[in-house]
Amino acid sequence: MMPHPSLVDDLTQDTYLKLARNNFNALRNFKCDNETPLYGYIKKAACNVVEDERRRRRVPEPEPLPEIDPQVPNGERRAEEAVFSSEVDEFLKKHASERDRRIFWLYYRQELTSEAISRLPGIGLTVDGVESALHRLRRQLRDWGKPVV
Repeated sequence: MMPHPSLVDDLTQDTYLKLARNNFNALRNFKCDNETPLYGYIKKAACNVVEDERRRRRVPEPEPLPEIDPQVPNGERRAEEAVFSSEVDEFLKKHASERDRRIFWLYYRQELTSEAISRLPGIGLTVDGVESALHRLRRQLRDWGKPVV
């Protein structure tokens, strides 16, 4: 079974963040005569990030967040917002993981900060990871023709 592309993006981002932590200290202190051991070191860092994700996923998932229905239309602007929300939600159901879809709506409908979202059970991302997911989703929506602020 192939992982969802957004999970691959998240794990790649987490690997870069791990290597960049403390002003790239891990890479600065790595000594080698040629590039071959460096590739192995980076590969091992990526494997550790993937294994951490596997361990995290073995923990039973908390109750799913409740579905957030679009607001009931109240005037022309509300009607347009409801149609827009519905179209965006259908797009997200097809092109994003359920977790990323939740992040999107928690940020845009519930107006939670990236930090607050990162602390929610079942999200499993750092603040940077949440912001990366939001950036990726905004880019996908913009490419689809539905820009989001």
